Amino acid sequence: MNLTKREDVLKFAALTVAKDYNSSIQIINNWLVNNPFDHNAMSQFKGNKNPDKKKKYLGSPQNIYQDKLLPILKAANSSNPKEELYKLFDGKGKINNISIFSDGNAKLKFLNYSTMPKVNCGGAGSCLSFCYSFKSLRNPNVVARWVANTILENHAFEIIEDSLRWNLGRKIYKREDKDQVVDFRLYNDGDFQSLDKMLSWFDILNKFPTLRAYAYSKSLHLFKNFIDEYGAVNIPKNFLLNLSSGVHPIYKPLKKVLSQYDFVRGDFIGLPMDKKVKPTDLTKEDKKELRQKAKSLGFQKTFICGGICQTCTNQGHACGMSKFKNVTIVTPIH
Repeated sequence: MNLTKREDVLKFAALTVAKDYNSSIQIINNWLVNNPFDHNAMSQFKGNKNPDKKKKYLGSPQNIYQDKLLPILKAANSSNPKEELYKLFDGKGKINNISIFSDGNAKLKFLNYSTMPKVNCGGAGSCLSFCYSFKSLRNPNVVARWVANTILENHAFEIIEDSLRWNLGRKIYKREDKDQVVDFRLYNDGDFQSLDKMLSWFDILNKFPTLRAYAYSKSLHLFKNFIDEYGAVNIPKNFLLNLSSGVHPIYKPLKKVLSQYDFVRGDFIGLPMDKKVKPTDLTKEDKKELRQKAKSLGFQKTFICGGICQTCTNQGHACGMSKFKNVTIVTPIH
């Protein structure tokens, strides 16, 4: 199994979801034996013009899997996973030097959290054919965070809560005005994997009312299960759900069922275009094409995603605003 190959990484990650840590550990050990680090190899960094430059160990796949992820897997495989995982937690934002939360990037400019895509996405359907998360599966640093967070959800949600508390106390999120909120995208990658994990996340969101959380989810069956068992009134007031396109066909009817609830903002759909184009590069003609395609599918009130979160309106991002309820937000599949 090649831990720099997409399909093999997904198979490896699926074992962590199933808590088969013995197999996961063996896969890493075998891969390390078959792929020893070569300090004398020329650096593969793009643009390097020095053939004598040695390859750096820190940040290499071998460093990530052996020194960062393997100890976490061994802790999860112990007789007391929570206790052993806490020994690796720095009490702040990292477990064994792997960040639990992200501050965002050029596209997503606020706090977010992710787990492994596909293997944690029980409601996924056609989206698996165009999932943007797959592009990062060859990046060991990203994979390590996704797998580590999956393990924390399996055994130590308390560490996730502690890390979130520390993050919200940092200067970039600390607010003098108590009425101000911190935008938070739950599952930038991955999704709610079970009802128990949904319950744990909702408990955390209730403890941090300054968060303004939102998600694009295809785990619609879990939301229905939650409502049936606990009632929609118990879904956190600081959470909004976007009904994401690409949901598995058997769960599609739940979109209409869930859309009546206040915690559901509306649909967020990806549509194919005659050409491949990023949301940030859309022309007026492209936007017109998207609106027409959305209308042909029955979506009358639409809003075109500009691709950069928090810049689409002068009051914040549409996906996390209740005033955009029942407005279909449209983006090109890219």
